[in-house]
Amino acid sequence: MSKKDNKNTQKKESEKGVNIIIIVSVAAFIIIAGYMIIRSSDKDNSHLRAVNKTEQTAGTKLIETRPLLPPDMWSGKAAEAYRLAAEIPQVVDAQYCYCDCSKNPKFMHKTLLTCYTGDHGANCDICQNEVFTSYDLYKKGYSIPDIKKEVDKEFSKHGGHMG
Repeated sequence: MSKKDNKNTQKKESEKGVNIIIIVSVAAFIIIAGYMIIRSSDKDNSHLRAVNKTEQTAGTKLIETRPLLPPDMWSGKAAEAYRLAAEIPQVVDAQYCYCDCSKNPKFMHKTLLTCYTGDHGANCDICQNEVFTSYDLYKKGYSIPDIKKEVDKEFSKHGGHMG
């Protein structure tokens, strides 16, 4: 083998080594970047913790079984509505939602409680007012069937607006 062939062989081996280092470095970078993205997205969603499902469904058989969003995601009237829905889920779950979100293909809600598993309840006055009325009646000692009767009487005249 001539000196020229020997230099070419060494040069090719050297280039191979550099290529391997580049490939390994890029792969390591991709893995680390992916890991960091996954970790940061977990942190970003940490405020979306759900209300404790055991508390929500204790001693009841709810139609809506998904967890509610926490009240601290909102302020004012919306936050209060989410807090009350979480406090009396069995009462709220027994109510029809008179904004008619159950008829809207975008929502297809099962009960008034469903409005509080997402952000719909934060943006709908009918949903919020139904929860406030239900809570007031509950605090006065009304039974769930009587609360349902009173809420139906009060809100059925609204005609729905698909909040």
